[in-house]
Amino acid sequence: MTIVTHDMATGSSLDRNRREAFAVPGNVLDKRAVLAIDDALRRAQVKPDAVLLFTSDPAIFAAQARLLEDEAGAGSLLASLRPVLQGAHATHLILASKYRHDAMLQFDLATGQVLRDVPVFASVALSAARSASGDAWDVMTPQQKANAIEALIRQETARAIPDLIAP
Repeated sequence: MTIVTHDMATGSSLDRNRREAFAVPGNVLDKRAVLAIDDALRRAQVKPDAVLLFTSDPAIFAAQARLLEDEAGAGSLLASLRPVLQGAHATHLILASKYRHDAMLQFDLATGQVLRDVPVFASVALSAARSASGDAWDVMTPQQKANAIEALIRQETARAIPDLIAP
């Protein structure tokens, strides 16, 4: 995950925002996103019930990384996902993947065709006024950061799922 912090500067049109990359261990955000999708599908009363699939297969994550670098389109992930999907007896797939932002796609599994793409972008602004370091990201504890990110995931997933599953 990348955190972008505004750096106050005057007299220049250069992007002086600070960017910090943070590793998120154990696919925590991926799992929270899938659970938020499940909650939104349940609220929409989608039948039959969704089957939740998680993976830690390095080949899938490598394919996702290639997709980000090549901007190849999420359909290229489907070949890597087929082994995970076997036995699920699913007709459609909702895929939450990295897309330089999170993207939610609906696939027809019989044809491998993307049926609908609903990009999800979310952010929150924090003030650095209470931070001794002057960094807004330091205002929150690690638990508050995790809670804030999960709230964004749940909020935006709840907003996007109805558009994604609409007839």
